[in-house]
Amino acid sequence: MRERDFAYYMRSMDLLWEQWNEFLETERQGAYLWLIIGIKNFKYQKYIERIRQREKEIEAPLLDDVLQIYSCSVRPKWTEDAERFVCNFKSVSPEPERAGMKTEDKR
Repeated sequence: MRERDFAYYMRSMDLLWEQWNEFLETERQGAYLWLIIGIKNFKYQKYIERIRQREKEIEAPLLDDVLQIYSCSVRPKWTEDAERFVCNFKSVSPEPERAGMKTEDKR
């Protein structure tokens, strides 16, 4: 592709880079949401582990970025939206558990 049309190659690489950065931004915002949920639910370690797992899946750093954002005195607007979203719940739903029916003993 480089040899055929270098300008086309460069445009393609720029487009891929732009899409990758958009993807990472979406992932960062999701990781930030997990962080806030973990803090609000007092299950910080559990949600930190989820973020670390996602880092492994996409092979890109997330945790350091979201912790840095969280520690800033001035944060991006989307963080305020995420925090407001989480705070609007009286409590965040617990993890689903295996369903089972208890039957009454009719003896």
